[in-house]
Parts: sequence; structure tokens; C-alpha cells
Amino acid sequence: MFSTFRFTEAGNSIGGAWPLLAITGGLLTLSAVLIFIMPELVAYLLAALLFWGGVSLLGYAFSLKKKFHDMHKSEFWEVS
Repeated sequence: MFSTFRFTEAGNSIGGAWPLLAITGGLLTLSAVLIFIMPELVAYLLAALLFWGGVSLLGYAFSLKKKFHDMHKSEFWEVS
């Protein structure tokens, strides 16, 4: 899914990184223009970021709780 780029001394692999850099630069520029046009967009972006972070942390917390519960359940209730 993800590709890696090796930056060698000769710079052989640097040529493959330009599409990623161009897309990132274009998206950042577009975001800046949209924020200049609609300043309230910053509030929506921040709210979306906070929401995504909160949901991610809740999901991670519940997955850790399930793993902890399963680990202790199998430890104390082993059938021989």
C-alpha cells in the first residue's frame, strides 16, 4: 500500500518522489486558498481533526480493553 523512497548519495531514487511531493504541495496550496476565501473552514477542519482523533482513541482504548480481557480470561480459565 505504501511505497518507500531511498535517498542514496547519487540521488537515484529521488526522481520517484516528485509525484508525492507535487500532490502534497498542491493540496496544501489549495487548502490555503480555500481558507483565505472561507475563514470558517478552519473551524470545520479543526473540528473534523478533533473528532477523528477522539474516535480513533476510543477505538484503540476499547481494543486494548478487549485484548486485556481476553488475555486474563484465557490465563485464569484454562481447560486442561
